[in-house]
Amino acid sequence: NFTIYNESLVMYFTFNNVSKIGEGEGSSTLVDLSRYGNNGTCGYAGSASNCRVRPSKDILYGTAWGNVSGVNGYVALNYRNISNTYSYLFWFRRDGDGGNGEDVNYLTYMSTLIRISTTYVVYWPNTNIGATLATFPKAITAGEWHFLGISQKFNTAVIVMDNNTIFSGGTNYPSTVDGGNEIGMFQGWPINGAVDNFMIWNTSLSANEMLQFYYGNLYKYSGT
Repeated sequence: NFTIYNESLVMYFTFNNVSKIGEGEGSSTLVDLSRYGNNGTCGYAGSASNCRVRPSKDILYGTAWGNVSGVNGYVALNYRNISNTYSYLFWFRRDGDGGNGEDVNYLTYMSTLIRISTTYVVYWPNTNIGATLATFPKAITAGEWHFLGISQKFNTAVIVMDNNTIFSGGTNYPSTVDGGNEIGMFQGWPINGAVDNFMIWNTSLSANEMLQFYYGNLYKYSGT
């Protein structure tokens, strides 16, 4: 059902560093490929800086975003109230522990937070209340690419990783308070890894719909 791209996809970043649309070396802009133009701003040490996208041997086309040569940056996103029904989809690579230990921060948006360790994902619909824990089918090895999809509708969520549904059930209600909106950073703790094909939707996708994005990009996956 491609019609969901028309209205429901509110942010989409491929991190492909395309100079013709305003990205590339010398630019701090990451262009949103949804219809809404919610561009991101690359940053480092609290201020805008050149986008540090990096090519990876694990990706068969384009580039990914993440820490480059030991320099940790982040992508600041425009705040957009997407209410309490939404979905986050992205590919991630975990290269090691983050700035606050084993849990690596991949996204904070509105008052939601996504952290990933080697064995589980911690997802806060509302960072002021508590977290939902979803355990991975197998431990993550450093340097592997994996797909993560999180769909929230009011006080229920579905979380998929690769081709598995790892959580489906009740959660806290999300908060739409602007608590910071960044890919790869939370309260100064940076990512240690990479992110690719990052999407934010203002609708709750089903597990099967999220898995279609996994199977559609399966050649990114490293099973070693």
